[in-house]
Amino acid sequence: MLSEHFIAAISTPAKAPNTSVTKDAGIFVHELLPLSGQRSIFKKSAVAQNCLAVSEWHVFAAQEGKAVVHVYNREKGNQEALIPFQEQITCLSLACGDSVLILGTESGRLLLWEVCTGRLVSTRQSHLQAVSCLSVDPTSNFLLSGSADSNVHVWSITALLSFAHTDSSVQTDPRSPIHTLSNHRGAITALAYGHGHGAANIVVSISVDSTAIIWDYRKGAALRTYLLGDVPRAVILDAIDRAFYVAYHDGTLQLVDMYKSTGTLSALYDETQAQTAAQPGEENRWTATAQELGPGLSLGLSWDGSRIISGHQSGKIAAWDPGKGRFLSTLNSLPGPVSNLVMLPPAGFPNTAPTRFKVHTVVKPRFDLVDTSSGNGSSIPGNYTFTAQFTSQLSPLPLSATETPSKSTKSDFDSALTHSSFPASMLDAGLAELASWHTAPILPAVGASASNGTEETDFISFEDTSEANAGKRGKPGKTTPQQENDLLKKQVASLQRVQKISFKQLADSRAE
Repeated sequence: MLSEHFIAAISTPAKAPNTSVTKDAGIFVHELLPLSGQRSIFKKSAVAQNCLAVSEWHVFAAQEGKAVVHVYNREKGNQEALIPFQEQITCLSLACGDSVLILGTESGRLLLWEVCTGRLVSTRQSHLQAVSCLSVDPTSNFLLSGSADSNVHVWSITALLSFAHTDSSVQTDPRSPIHTLSNHRGAITALAYGHGHGAANIVVSISVDSTAIIWDYRKGAALRTYLLGDVPRAVILDAIDRAFYVAYHDGTLQLVDMYKSTGTLSALYDETQAQTAAQPGEENRWTATAQELGPGLSLGLSWDGSRIISGHQSGKIAAWDPGKGRFLSTLNSLPGPVSNLVMLPPAGFPNTAPTRFKVHTVVKPRFDLVDTSSGNGSSIPGNYTFTAQFTSQLSPLPLSATETPSKSTKSDFDSALTHSSFPASMLDAGLAELASWHTAPILPAVGASASNGTEETDFISFEDTSEANAGKRGKPGKTTPQQENDLLKKQVASLQRVQKISFKQLADSRAE
């Protein structure tokens, strides 16, 4: 049976909580389907908005008002590490298959921490004020950072993580933003990427100036601007990127349909409409009557898009029905403002491919080897080591250009080791090689060298193949074309085996 969970985190409560939740609990694992309820907790954490990141193995929580990140192990259910930083961390996000944690700082810089190696990359101070939110596209190629200075920067993650030196003669720093989106007039509160992997993917940004802007982040262009009715606090796109949902300061939610006005898919990319601001109607704004939810701080969407989860200042987690546009129920009441909600992938699919590696323990960042954007000296830190467990057998590299790589994850040695006797392929290869050793050499084709009366061959024979000597031995001196073709095929097969062994020896030498 499929099951779906989400993780909620709270910030510091303004007053003493009036709930039955365990003392010091700050992060909560909650089951949404099939049976709603709280399943586990992590203690001693107070997480500000946009400061929670969850991987398959760990939970990263930047502490509110502190320069500390707590790391919790999901498998063991306890706190694994406490990572101090040199300045306050204001937002978090994961990238590159959950192997890189991106942190925004109070001074306006970005930090990229490789959790499997300990390498720490730092950018220059690109924002004038604190970084308020981060968002990584589904391909882990682009990163967007929003700030209280009202700007959104677009970064290339590959350029930020590159080991290449920065050329001082080049004016453009490869670790600088590739685009700056500056249409907002207030602090950026949240960013939400679409689900696409192509060039048409979009991102939505919201600001305290009560606007929401849809961007083509690859080109750095604004596609559409919406004038909202209140200050937005959280935003999320629906499952097919046709609309987005906004949580307001007054506790209401609103659906903004990006294709409702025209109904055409190309309307979002109409340049004539880019400068015209649209205002969504109030009929798609939902209110929870007599619930006293408080300001909305976070949003989550179920995997199938049939349910919206919202976290509020009062500590309540509410469920909404986007199809009918109404409030459903209160899932839980936590002892503090629900500042973060992270939806987890559904579990229970029968044929889910496992991840290629598993991170049991994070490698703490090495501050003595911080890789800055100056580019002076060697950018490869000493003792650069990847620490993780591979969960399956690595596929061997194909060593022959003429053979199709096998889809099996087992090498030839593993297949022979686990076989009941000897694999048929190994026996056939051995017999073919033995047969090629006793095969008569190939004679040149008729007319190939008749003009000069000499024989040209690309191999050395240990037998005398001249017609005179062949006659002395009582064997025919000429062969048929069919025999020559058969001999050629055997010679080519033998050369391919020699080539395969040579390439394997070269690969082993490089590995050593």
